[in-house]
Amino acid sequence: MHNAFPMKPAFVFLVACAWLVGLFGANVRGADPADTVQAAPETAADSAEPSPPSDGASQEPPPAEPARPPARPTGSDSPTYIIPLRGMIESGMLFAIDRQLERARNAGADVIVLHMNTPGGMLTTTEHLMRMLADLPEDIRTYTYVDKDALSAGAFIAMATDAIYMAPQSRIGASALVTPFGDLKEGDMKEKSYSASMSLIQSIAAQKGYDPDLIEAMMRTEFEYKIGEETLSPAGRLLTLSTDEAARMVERNGKSVPLLSSGTARNLDELLDMIGRADTRIVTPLLTPTETLIRYAKLLAVLFLAMGVLGLYIEIRTPGFGIPGVIGLFGFMLYFWAQNIAGTGGTIEALVFIVGLGLLLLEIFVIPGFGVTGIAGLILMGGSVFAAMIRRLPGETGWFAFPEMQVSNALAHLGGAVIVAGVGMLVLTRLFEFSPAYSHLALLASLDQDKGYGPSDRKEHLLDATGKTRTALHPAGIAEFDGKKLDVVSRGEFIEADTPVRIVETRGNRIVVEPDPTTNDE
Repeated sequence: MHNAFPMKPAFVFLVACAWLVGLFGANVRGADPADTVQAAPETAADSAEPSPPSDGASQEPPPAEPARPPARPTGSDSPTYIIPLRGMIESGMLFAIDRQLERARNAGADVIVLHMNTPGGMLTTTEHLMRMLADLPEDIRTYTYVDKDALSAGAFIAMATDAIYMAPQSRIGASALVTPFGDLKEGDMKEKSYSASMSLIQSIAAQKGYDPDLIEAMMRTEFEYKIGEETLSPAGRLLTLSTDEAARMVERNGKSVPLLSSGTARNLDELLDMIGRADTRIVTPLLTPTETLIRYAKLLAVLFLAMGVLGLYIEIRTPGFGIPGVIGLFGFMLYFWAQNIAGTGGTIEALVFIVGLGLLLLEIFVIPGFGVTGIAGLILMGGSVFAAMIRRLPGETGWFAFPEMQVSNALAHLGGAVIVAGVGMLVLTRLFEFSPAYSHLALLASLDQDKGYGPSDRKEHLLDATGKTRTALHPAGIAEFDGKKLDVVSRGEFIEADTPVRIVETRGNRIVVEPDPTTNDE
């Protein structure tokens, strides 16, 4: 019987609670340092204090309210921001670009250029990036410079900017919706996903002046895209445009306009010259350490989860609390932190995980057996880990909401973590058996009877002894042999009290009896 909460689980639980307090207090989205952009040196006019307004002159008001963004410069004084958008589009990129757009607004930029080379990425992240670009003030003009690839989600993001330019031998399109397990299955779920996504993407593209039919041709193989009588993309093939195809002129609403690309630029300098921004101050934001961590921590979340599972597994299997337990808790801490800064998980999921961990430790070390408490702990831990993978974008509420398109992605990550942790358990178990430390944690000597090991009270001498049951055996009870009462069991059958029995087997403290037919007539 346990009279006190054991030291090991108590320590684990206290460390986990301390981690939760730290998670609540951490602010990974704090203010950026002032020197995180590369820019041309400021001129004297840039750094000079504003002079008092002259008679009849229009003068910018002084920044009397610190919370208000600075007034936007005009003409050549307004900087041009170049925001790189390279690699997979995932939630870590979402928050990095969100912060870079905020810096551009605060710096008074009136032109923002996305320097794009991407194979695509997550749909939910793409939709939110499109909303952010579409919601920029009207006096900020946005451009996309496609430097090789704007495939899948990249094509949608490009069409959320005011104009698209492309480098030679570049391509844009091929934007079908897929999951980590392949294409969406035909049926209502596919139609629901396509309808919801296409409605948003087409509306933003139309707002920017692009043909909404281009979106459908890029997303659906069954859609045929024509320019007049010419079939540019036949049914059965997703629309992908080369640099020349995207820049061809077409008739739309009685005007001759580019199909998609406003021009071809060999490099970024040529693009800036084409849009009249070559003489402005060019700013390329650098990723802050926080943004860099966001990008890579999210990608490593599966490894963090596997590290947490593996560390706690080893800790439970070994006495005391040591390095494996610290590593396990640190792995789970990194996992929830990565999900938190990427916008998928938060303190609610971490709190649910800690409650589940507390219930599991209570079941293992305090409550005898394994029942409702342990099962509830495992469900809470697994549910919180799964819920933290669901991508919840800024402005959305409900940690328990599981969008259908994200469940398969979460299952893929969870399965990967389980496989990595399982392989790690197998490898470490094999290696650990042959390490010197293993002898201090496990009893390696075999306790054979020929070496003198055995039960203190051996019962072999009682074989074939006869006696009578003093209680009914069903199947356990008490029998008396030569005036000595012993705990005995039958082979499963019911034996009434005062029945003659014979001892037919002894094994440790277990004594097996059967009715003795030789004494039935006595």
